Amino acid sequence: MKLEWFVMEQEGRKLPEWARAFAIEDDGTVFVPGVLSGISEDEVYLCACYDATPTAIYKNHRFFPSKWLASEFSKSAEICEIIDRKASELMQTT
Repeated sequence: MKLEWFVMEQEGRKLPEWARAFAIEDDGTVFVPGVLSGISEDEVYLCACYDATPTAIYKNHRFFPSKWLASEFSKSAEICEIIDRKASELMQTT
């Protein structure tokens, strides 16, 4: 699995870099921080393992495919969609 990492800029209150990061895999899969789920990264990881879903680590934090995270944790659906759109824009320009 080859990932290219990106960090979104943020105005005002600064989130840590890892919380603003996402990755795009060669096949177009977008990985987002597990914290977007609203539960602990470890709990999300256990769910991902059960579903045989790939994961990634960036700056000691777990990242998951955005489509999977949005479908399993509806609280994250809106922000996952925003990140997916940003990733799509980046893929079109590179």
